[in-house]
Amino acid sequence: MPSLTEIRKNATETLRVERTEYQGKDLVAVRVWYDAGGGEYKPTKKGLTLRPETWREVLPAIQALLPEEAEGEDRDGAN
Repeated sequence: MPSLTEIRKNATETLRVERTEYQGKDLVAVRVWYDAGGGEYKPTKKGLTLRPETWREVLPAIQALLPEEAEGEDRDGAN
């Protein structure tokens, strides 16, 4: 499992999903980073950091709220 995954949110923001550790606790963080110019990205306050076992409870709840993808539809809903 990679320790860092980036997902493009829009032209100026990226979601970073990363495995991290804080005070000896294993965590998974999802945070929005913005383009600060000059190829540098900086984190925003928008994000969520939880223990892996908590993510395992949260993810099915999120999945249940998502509509089914139509055949041939990409992630952004465009054809």
